[in-house]
Amino acid sequence: MAPEDNKLLIRRLFEDVINTGDVDRADDLVVPDFVEHNPAPGQGPGLEGFKQVVAMLRSAFPDLIITIDELIAEGDLVSVRLTARQKYDAAMNPIGRNASQMIAGA
Repeated sequence: MAPEDNKLLIRRLFEDVINTGDVDRADDLVVPDFVEHNPAPGQGPGLEGFKQVVAMLRSAFPDLIITIDELIAEGDLVSVRLTARQKYDAAMNPIGRNASQMIAGA
């Protein structure tokens, strides 16, 4: 695939799978032997490992919305700069205070 096609595929993955939690949509977008270059701790390999991480994220942060700030593609690699937003309604240790929203960028 061309780099621009890969960028579109990654955008769809975030918008249609990660932001919605519809892990079954990943079957149409991710090959079974997909390689996660920055895996979550304990993430299994391939498509099934990816689906497990998405399900875990959506369970932990049901209001999670990821906004893609920038996509950079070269060959078959795509890098994503993103902002993640979620509501958070629990005490934040060690300060013990509550936060209503957390925003993180990467």
